[in-house]
This record gives sequence, structure tokens and C-alpha cells, in this order.
Amino acid sequence: MKRFIVYLFLFNVISFAFAQGNISVKIEVNDLKEHNAIADAQVSLGEFIKQTDDKGIATFSLLPGIYGITVNAAGYQSYTDIIDLLSAKDTTIIVQLARGLSLSIQQELALEQELEIINDDFDRGASINPLLLSSRDPFLNLASYNLSSGSFSPRGIERGGYEAYINEVLLYNPELDKINYTDFSGLNDAVRYSDDSYGLEPLYLSFGDIMGVSNKLATPSRMRLGHQLSYGFSNQSWQHRLMYTYNSGIMKNGWGFAVSYSHRYAYEAYIPGTWLQADAFFFSAERKFSDRHSLSATIFASPQKRAMATPTVKEVQELVDNPYYNPNWGVQNGEKRNARVRSIFKPYLIIKDDYKFNDNFTWSNAFGFTYGIYGTTRLNWYNAPDPRPDYYRYLPSYQTDPYIAEIVTQQWKNDVSVSQINWNKLYQINYLANLENKSARYIVEDIHNDPLYFYYGSNIKYTFNPSSIIYGGLQAYHYETHNFKKIDDLLGANYYLDIDKYAERDFPDNPYMLYNNLDEPDKPLYEGDVFGYNYRLNTNEISLWTQYKQTLPRIDYYVAGKIGFSNKYRNGLYRSGRFPDNSKGKSDQVNDFIGGLKTGAIFKISGKHYIKANIAGFTKPQSIIDIFLSPYNSNRLNNDITTQKVLSGDIGYHFNFKFLRGRITAYQTYILDHMDMRGFYHDEYQTYVYMSLSNMDELYQGIELGLEANIMPDLYISAAGNLGNYRYISRFKANVSFDNLSRPDTSYTVYSKNFYIPNVPQRVGSIAINYKPNYWWFTLIFNYFDEMYMDFNPERRTQFALNNLGPEDPLIKDIINQKELYSGFTLDLSISKTWMIKSQYRLGVNLFINNILDNQKLALFAFEQSRFDFDTKNIDKFPPKYMYAYGRTYMLLIKLSF
Repeated sequence: MKRFIVYLFLFNVISFAFAQGNISVKIEVNDLKEHNAIADAQVSLGEFIKQTDDKGIATFSLLPGIYGITVNAAGYQSYTDIIDLLSAKDTTIIVQLARGLSLSIQQELALEQELEIINDDFDRGASINPLLLSSRDPFLNLASYNLSSGSFSPRGIERGGYEAYINEVLLYNPELDKINYTDFSGLNDAVRYSDDSYGLEPLYLSFGDIMGVSNKLATPSRMRLGHQLSYGFSNQSWQHRLMYTYNSGIMKNGWGFAVSYSHRYAYEAYIPGTWLQADAFFFSAERKFSDRHSLSATIFASPQKRAMATPTVKEVQELVDNPYYNPNWGVQNGEKRNARVRSIFKPYLIIKDDYKFNDNFTWSNAFGFTYGIYGTTRLNWYNAPDPRPDYYRYLPSYQTDPYIAEIVTQQWKNDVSVSQINWNKLYQINYLANLENKSARYIVEDIHNDPLYFYYGSNIKYTFNPSSIIYGGLQAYHYETHNFKKIDDLLGANYYLDIDKYAERDFPDNPYMLYNNLDEPDKPLYEGDVFGYNYRLNTNEISLWTQYKQTLPRIDYYVAGKIGFSNKYRNGLYRSGRFPDNSKGKSDQVNDFIGGLKTGAIFKISGKHYIKANIAGFTKPQSIIDIFLSPYNSNRLNNDITTQKVLSGDIGYHFNFKFLRGRITAYQTYILDHMDMRGFYHDEYQTYVYMSLSNMDELYQGIELGLEANIMPDLYISAAGNLGNYRYISRFKANVSFDNLSRPDTSYTVYSKNFYIPNVPQRVGSIAINYKPNYWWFTLIFNYFDEMYMDFNPERRTQFALNNLGPEDPLIKDIINQKELYSGFTLDLSISKTWMIKSQYRLGVNLFINNILDNQKLALFAFEQSRFDFDTKNIDKFPPKYMYAYGRTYMLLIKLSF
């Protein structure tokens, strides 16, 4: 530590020596065609950010050196370049901005993207979550939308690794280790502007993570001034959208106000049986007491109801001749009714205080709070046939008699009451149960994961001199989810009894085993009553971080560190009949010390060539849902809990010529000791089981390339590519717990080493041709996806699956091998036009047509079923399930700004 302080002191002595030769740099921003000054443009020069004055000028005092410059202004295309000031004296640089979209076409589309699909009982369904970074990087511009629509995640990281903030408050779900983009969906104009970093590169408000940090700037002083009114028409997740945003900016009295509202609606979205009803609202008030002090309060929410889709096997897709077959709906009273409906309402309150003690020292404090509802309905049944139409026993392939198989085939093709949920039949069976005064046979249950979240962040910035800055801060949060089920619809029945059907079958002589809540046995339940399970998961974390950055003529570098503490526990609210002594009350607490170090540098060879390199090592706590053996009904912890270890680095060559700019970057990341929880019905044991996986070591390595070539003043071509190698590099340990206690907990080894990380294409490429004459913008994009592998069933990669097979049996290869999905491509087209009306109103019309060749064979994700035929080893008995990327879709956006 003493050495570090000495080195830091010496670096500051050197930087002070350099500071004696500071130069004054004026950046003058004006309109490319009209040549008038552009006020309130944001100019970033290296680490320093300023707004242009009424004359369109921002002035900096800097050391001679090589700097990156970025200029953003509302209604104009972003400008990015590298400027060489090594030998310059005081100078003025003129930047001319062209009118058009302030973000790229791809980033505009990324803000519109919404897709959620359920694929497991722990609600880790697939979702398209693009990196919402406002970067001019050619690779990220294409990866942010066009490549993510084919399930690509930059650097292979699909879950976790990315931090998103709004006004310096972290929006994060530590239970699932992901950002909830639905928390601010529909607020595109309110969260349009942000400060970002990609990968390990530093940002001013946290230590960061593997994939970067984004801070949305959603206060009146940072948003676009004036009114914005837009209408959208689409055939994707919504059909109609109306949005209005207004920002007063900071007025003469020191106050500023911003509001935004949108409504999105789809009677039926792209996938049959899915629909959407969504609103979004935003309000921010800011009081600027002086040039040194401001306080803001922001409230926003995106309440919505969305009917969901579910992956299916190819057999049923072929039977109904639709790759987007959705088994979640059926016809009731002439209308489509979906059994899987997600309801979300999570209002946020964010309070942020900024104080500038002097020109060198600033301090910001941010507090965030949300308490809301996150529920998803689904069918449940007791002592009755499975109501799901695609249950494997109802398919032609299950029938042994060819005559019966043909009858079932024709029913699937011609009778919607067979191919979809038969709601009338469910009601009829419940009416029969009423006549015998028995419990409901079918119900619709509502599964809740309701969050309570407090966040506090305190950040400082101290500028030693124009070349040396230190950042630091404290972050703390409490995240609690209330997990329970309640009866949403009795489907005509009189009441429901809360009994575990598997325990009732296996333990008829032990009545206590039957009850999910021993404190209220045999209690009749009605609509709105809680049942099944009821518990809270609590996660607490606090950390301190610091970061030192220095800018020198030929090199910029930073060092950063973090140390923290994480605490997790379960609080059971039911006393389960299977675990009467270890289900109610608080579990043992899991405490982890976490921390890390990272460093990086930019080596400025010249104004046209530079090299970036970063390296980091840190620890992360496991997600709370992954550390319990059977979280629904007990407090039992996995014995193999340890922190995740992350080792990551990248190095890239960047170039910026007059007609060509881009980068090529090599990256490698190890994530060690990861854990994962899976829940499913086990056919052989005929009960629900929990599989807790540990010792999951992952490797992500590859090369990413981004290019942009200016062919003519109005024509340029951009390209992005990635060659990846994403694999598991260890054998998992599986701990299996049986819900009805019919068997003791078991552990075994999963032979997963060298299997590919599933559902992420390892190789992708994208080429975009952009033509933008006279406020028109035409873009044609070709995207290619290859080497994506299916998610595999761990049980098929165990010794149990291979029992009774000889060493040369060809079935071994069929059972063990991981299936590669087909490669695919899409072709996208976008057309945009902007009109200036009376120099005050800007009218923009954007038309996006994605996958114009209607490729419906590009898998978005696929997975093997958790069921396996251990007796005959028939891998086709329970075939994999698929969900495909949308075919041809369109989106028309009309926007008026003034």
C-alpha cells in the first residue's frame, strides 16, 4: 500500500509538471448546412464534458496530447473523432453537425425492442435485452439491435455482467442477476441520453462489471428541451404506441420539469395468442439552487400486462404448420384466452443531489426505491389430466397404434380444442367436482415475485489537475422479493385445497406430508387466497470503490478497486409438511466478502492509431435463488456455496482515418464457481425436483471487429463481426432434491466439460449500407449467425444415463453430444426522413422492416427437455423445444419535435 501511495504521488508530480504547459481549446459547434451556432450541445473531450454556450462554443484547458472528441446535440447526428493536440498552441476546432437521428438507426431500434418468453419454472425465460449504449462504435451500433435479434450477446455474456443506472441509481435484480429492462420500457425519450462504458472500461459512478456500465441521464437539465410527440405502428410485441414527452429545461427561477407518457397496445402481437396492454409514465423535477448545487426527484413506472409465449417441440409446430405455435391459449366464448399472463407494476422514486464544492471537487448522492408487483399466471391441476395441449402423451408420436396416431394427427390439424387449451372442458370437469363437493380439479394460479428495493449511492470526483482525476464512492442496496402463489381463477369451481399431489400419492399414511402449510391444513381456498408456497428472499450488499485516472500526452491509464460485503437469507412464511422444522422463519445467513481490482490504458500512437487494453479480477456473490436446495418449501442451503471468481481482459487496436475507422479487439473472460438452480418434473421419479448446479466454470474468448468506411459524403458502409469460443471448462456438480421426499437428496457429476455456452451464436457478422442524402436515411443490413448450441439436459451427461450401455454403443454419442442449431441470416431495411418546418418543428418518419426475406428458421433459443427416457435411452421420446426469431416484421414511427 505504501508503494502504491508513493507511485501515485510521483505520477501527480509528473502530471503537475506537464500542467505548466496547458493549452486552451475552443470547440465551436455549428450546423453543417445553415452554419448557425448550436447551443447546449454536449462536448466530450477526453475525460472532460462541457455544454456549448449561446454562441455554440465550449472551452477547455488541457495538457497537450491526443484526445477523443464526441459531440451530441438534439436533432443532430452524433460526431466522434480523434484530435492530435500534441504540438498545438491555443486553438479553435470547428465541428459541423448534420441534422438527423442523434442515435444510429440500430440504437433507435434497440430502444424499441421487447420480447419475453417463459421457458422454466424459475422465470429465467428468454428476453432480448440489447446493450443500450449510446456509442458511435461501429461494432456496438450493429450489435445493439441487429445482432441481438438473433440471440447474440456481445462477448457471449447472456446473463449478468452489465450495470444500468438511471440518475446514478442501479436498476438491478440480484435474484436473477440481470437488468429489468421492462422497468423503463415505453420511456424511450426520457432515457435516451446516457453516459456509457463498454466492457471493462471505466465510468465515473462504479467499479463496473464485465460488459460495461450505462447511466441514463433523465433529469430536466440533461434531457432534450421542448415537446416530442410520436406515434408508432408495428406487428411485433405491440401494434400501436402513442408517446408524449416534454422538458422545460432549467428555467430562470431555477426549476425544471420533465414529463413523459406512453401507451402501447396489441390486440394480438406477432406470436399467436399473445397481446399487450402497457402504459408508462415519467415525471422529473429539478431545482438548481446555484451553479454549484442541484436537487432532483424522478418518478417513473411502466405498468403492463402481457400474454406470454412458450417454446414448443417441432412436432407440434409442423402439425399446425406454424413455427410460432403457442400452447398457452385456447378459445373461450369466442375469444382467445391465454393462461400465461404477466402483470408488472413497479413504480420508482429516485432522488439525486449534486454539489460542487469548487472547480475540483464534486459530490453526488442518489437514493432509489421501488415496491411493486411482478406476477405470472399459469394453469395448475389436481387429480386430473394434464391440460396443456402439447403434453407429450397427447401427440401422434406417442401413439403406438398407427390408426390412433392418424386420428390424433387430424385432430391436431383441424380441431382447435385439441391443438389449444380446451377451456370449456376445464370448466365442465370443475362443475362435476362441484356436484360431489370436491376441490377444484383445474385452476389458474398467479405466481408472484414482488420486489422491494432500496438503493443508496454516494460518489465523489476530485480533480488534482487537468490530467489527474480520482473517483470514489459507496454503494448499498437491500433487495427483497415476496415469493408466493395465489388463486387467480377457480374456473367455475367452488373452492380449492392446498395439497401436494405428489406427496399424497407417495405417502398416503402420513397426512402431514400432504400440506404445503401445516398451520392451516384443509382450509378451503378461494380466488385471491395465497397457497402452495410463501417466502421472502433477502439480499443486502454494500461496497466501497475507487478509481484513479490520468491523462498524459501519449498514454491514458486508470486503476480501480472495490471491496464489499454481501448478505443473503430466506424467510419462510409457511411451515411445509415436508420440512416442518426447516421451512418457516429465517434460514442461516450466507455472508460473502467481495472485491476486485482492474486497470487499463490507452496507448496513443498518433491521432489516427491507438491501442486500448484492460484487465480485471474480482469476485461476485451467487444469485440468491441458486444457493437453496429447494427454495419453494425449505430453508436448506447448498453445501457448495462460494463466491464467483471473474478474470477478464481485452486488448484492441483502434484506427481513425478520413475514410475508414474501426477497431479489432481480442477478449477473454473466465467466470469460475458459478451456480445455477433448475426445477422440473422428473418422469422416472414422478415428482417435482430441484437441481442445484455448482462448480460451473465458464470461458468466454474471442475477437470482435467493427468498421465504418465513408465511400462518398452521403454513403458509408459499416460492418461488425465476432468470432467466439464460449464453453464450460469444468464438470458440474449436481445436487438433486425431491419435492415430495420420496428419495433422499443425491449428488452426482455432470460431464459438461468443453460443452458450449448455450443459445449464444459463437460467430456473427453484420454489414450495413447507409445512404443519407438531404435528410433521408436509407439503411440495408445483412446479418449472419452461426455456431449456436442448444441448452443441454445435465442428467443426460451423467453415468446414470449411460447405465447398461457398452463402451462402443453408438447410443453413447447420441445421448452425450450437444446439438448445434442451424446457421441463419436476416436482411433488414430502414428508411428515415426528416423535415424542418419553419425552422422550429422537426418531423421525422422512420420505417423499419426487419427480416424482409421472412426467414422463420432462425432459432432464438432451444433447449433439451429435463425429462429423459432412462429405460430405452430413446432421445426422441422427449424432443427439444424451440423458439424462433420473428419472421418479417415492420415498425413505422412518426415523430414531431418542437
